[in-house]
Amino acid sequence: MDNVIDLTENDNTKDANRERKIKGKGGFFAVEKPIVDALISQYGVDTTAAYIVLARYTDKAHKITPAGVKVIESSTGIGRLRVKKILENNLAGIVVKAGGTKHRPRRALKAYADIEKIGDHRNQFFDTEMTERQREVYDLISNGGTVRGKDKQIANTLVSTGWLNDTNGHYSIKVDVDNGPEREFIWLPNEFVDGATDETPPLKLLRQSGNGKALRLYLDFANHHELIEHGGVDRNIISGPSFRRKIWEYGENNIYEFWLPGRMICNRNHSVVEIQKEKIWDNVHFLTRLGLVEWVWTLAESNETEAQMIRPHAIDDGTDEEQACRELSEYNASLMCGYEHNKISSEKHSSKPKDYEGWEDGFEGWQKYLKNGEGQFTYAAVPHHFSNVTLVYILRLKYRPNTSATKSWWGWVNEEKSKMTSEYESLNSKKYSKFI
Repeated sequence: MDNVIDLTENDNTKDANRERKIKGKGGFFAVEKPIVDALISQYGVDTTAAYIVLARYTDKAHKITPAGVKVIESSTGIGRLRVKKILENNLAGIVVKAGGTKHRPRRALKAYADIEKIGDHRNQFFDTEMTERQREVYDLISNGGTVRGKDKQIANTLVSTGWLNDTNGHYSIKVDVDNGPEREFIWLPNEFVDGATDETPPLKLLRQSGNGKALRLYLDFANHHELIEHGGVDRNIISGPSFRRKIWEYGENNIYEFWLPGRMICNRNHSVVEIQKEKIWDNVHFLTRLGLVEWVWTLAESNETEAQMIRPHAIDDGTDEEQACRELSEYNASLMCGYEHNKISSEKHSSKPKDYEGWEDGFEGWQKYLKNGEGQFTYAAVPHHFSNVTLVYILRLKYRPNTSATKSWWGWVNEEKSKMTSEYESLNSKKYSKFI
């Protein structure tokens, strides 16, 4: 839906026709990651929020925006004088005037490759030239050649200046010397700036918090958000495990009980986590309390971070369709065990960690959670060839851009729900012996 926004920056303007429709480009927009990263580190949340608002209203080329002081003020809660100072000082050289009128200027957002510096952050690729010999070595590597002798010293210099990668002595091209670095976009839904009905927009919440690392973490999560591959944020960054025990077999299916501790694990070696350092869990919980992220259980082929998802199995969070998949999964597992409608009772639970698969190194300290009855239990029937099947706890953004990938993910969720419904209808029409 088009948003009608008053872009007039002069309060004395009486011409109602100066209100202008700004289209939302399909419901999402993009910001360049190195720009917002530098803005957060150099200027904090206010300047970054102002820049994101400008980007929200850019054209399809992510460049020209009609938004200005008044839109930034209403979208972020930053005072008008403060917004003007941000535009004139912090964003000078990053956002430039691009026509319009005195009271209704249009602005252009520069690409990162065209920005010399942001505060004290200098763009190493701006107007950088190689020496003739460096270019020869660069071209050699670009064409698949082998670096030998003194050329290795030159190659190492190109690594340190950001033009090459060095993987255990193997050099590869990092940046196209002729075209500059490829633009790295973070895709965000318009609702990140606009909010939904009767709620404070996410960007305004984060801006009001003054927590630059929380804003950086949210943007990093958005940058690594893969619904098709991971069901949410890349599991190489953060996720949570479950533990299982097989309780029954039926036809081609194994029926498992899963214990879900609801605890998360992060990869301390990932750059997203390294940037947060000791604040990683504080900011994850902060984003959760703000209602910007949620944790969703999903059935996967294994605990490996690259394992494919099998089907949704949401319990508390997630969409209604994902929760329906979990309910149907539990119903079907119960029917296969001879019960009616999810009657596998709590007396079947075990408080002995050894009864559950997956108590590997690093999980011994979680035994107290199981013995204290913490966490949740759920059931699923899975074809027996999924020998390493597990439930994984996935972090997901609640505000998601309506891209083709998001639409494909929705199609998968609804398809799995349809399959589970058909299986339930088939099982419910039969009779079974009581599970003992």
